[in-house]
Amino acid sequence: MKLQRGPDHFEVANKDLEELSELRGISVETLAMAEIHRMKDGWWGIPYANLLGYWHIRARNPDPKGLPKYLSGKGEEPHLYNPLRIGPNVDEVWFAEGEFDTLALIDAGVAAIGYPGVSTISEHVNDSEAEDAFRFKASWRLLFADAHVVAAGDMDSKGKMAIRAILRAFRPRSSHFQISDLWEDANDWWKHDPKSMRSAIATFRKEENLV
Repeated sequence: MKLQRGPDHFEVANKDLEELSELRGISVETLAMAEIHRMKDGWWGIPYANLLGYWHIRARNPDPKGLPKYLSGKGEEPHLYNPLRIGPNVDEVWFAEGEFDTLALIDAGVAAIGYPGVSTISEHVNDSEAEDAFRFKASWRLLFADAHVVAAGDMDSKGKMAIRAILRAFRPRSSHFQISDLWEDANDWWKHDPKSMRSAIATFRKEENLV
């Protein structure tokens, strides 16, 4: 599949978003805000926004269990997934692993940004299991140096390494919101039990003096 830099906006069909909302548990409003759209071959187009437009589109397999899960344009540099276009002056920002986890957190009411995969956190792509393979990119760290950063990534082994990398990068103004072990990730939690996730976020923000 050949992916191109997107136009200034995308055609977003409501019936497509209703289908995706049913699948993911994320509101049509949040999906529309992020300009998620169905591509010609049926894959979901996920625009990576910046302040002036878009970096690129990442394509997601319409089958949640299908492989490959994602397709990106050849040679594209990884970027943070920032559908809210959050800038450096924000007081609080949450980091999630993956686009739909990010959108689930936004749906739940927090300012969230995503990293598209664990390896994209490091200064260079490294498949090593070593802890030092995961260092949050300095250029990304500078964007949110004055914010309280909440790591809300996946809880598998590499996901935990990425969370620790984020916590180290932004300490002392960083904390970890743990995804309930009842669910696979933030999106899974939000889809199946949004009430408890919203409650957990509210309790966490109160305990961290973020409200």
